[in-house]
Amino acid sequence: MDDKKARVSRFTQSLEITGDVDEAQRKRLLEIANKCPVHRTLEEDIVIDTSFKDHPNEK
Repeated sequence: MDDKKARVSRFTQSLEITGDVDEAQRKRLLEIANKCPVHRTLEEDIVIDTSFKDHPNEK
C-alpha cells in the first residue's frame, strides 16, 4: 500500500522586499510568487516515467 500522505516533501520560500511597499503591494507580490510555474508544478501530483533510451546502433 502506498500512502501518499506519509511521504511529504516540504519546500520553504522566503521573500525579501526592500524599499517602501504598502500592505496591498506585499499581498500582490505574494500572490504573484505563488503563481510562478515552478510553484504550481510542485503543488501538482507528479508522475515520473522512466525508460531506456534506444541507441541507433542496437537496432
